[in-house]
Amino acid sequence: MGRMISYRVARAGEREPGSMSWHQVVAGRVAGWIMSALYGVRYTDMCAFRAIRRDALERLGMREATYGWNIEMQMKAARAGLRVLELPVPYRCRAGAVRRLLVR
Repeated sequence: MGRMISYRVARAGEREPGSMSWHQVVAGRVAGWIMSALYGVRYTDMCAFRAIRRDALERLGMREATYGWNIEMQMKAARAGLRVLELPVPYRCRAGAVRRLLVR
């Protein structure tokens, strides 16, 4: 296998209420649909938890170092024809944090 990614969305019962806003769920699904249309792959979510063999990662030639790295990785993995396995992970509210990003 080339890489493993996790998903938080497909099984809502494993997602703690309030751990994701509605727009996070919708954005993940829309990004998955776009990847499917462009590359013929099926991704359920754009979750950041993933594992990849070192040699496969080096072949991807990753450039993004901030918020877009997970989408870049999924696009490049699809183009490279890496076999991907999606596994469900429980997703919970952040401990000790009210908000991750404060927009004013």
